[in-house]
Amino acid sequence: MANYDQLFVYKSCYTLLQMLYHDLQKLPRDIKYTLLQDVKQDTLAVLRHIYHAQEANKAEHLEKSIDCILNVKINLRLLWDLKSISVKTYGRLTEQAEDVFKQLKAWHKSAVSKQNK
Repeated sequence: MANYDQLFVYKSCYTLLQMLYHDLQKLPRDIKYTLLQDVKQDTLAVLRHIYHAQEANKAEHLEKSIDCILNVKINLRLLWDLKSISVKTYGRLTEQAEDVFKQLKAWHKSAVSKQNK
């Protein structure tokens, strides 16, 4: 079993979190402390669920992490619709979030198929 911080999905999600802190530090105060805070909290929750998925109840923690990354994608879309972030920033962040989402879905599918055997 790989250590959680060596997993590609963990590294991708951690990269997303770094991008959020780097790319979105100059947002208006009202958005920074509401919507952006939710995005960061959901991304951190994905990292926590990845860690817990290594230990037990893999499918359950992966479902929660998929739900959190979907929240991130929705909130990023809202940030773009509100014209708070540029198209370039939105594209980079959603591409990274989609990468995390695809990896989580594949891992969840694998975990469920092993659980059903």
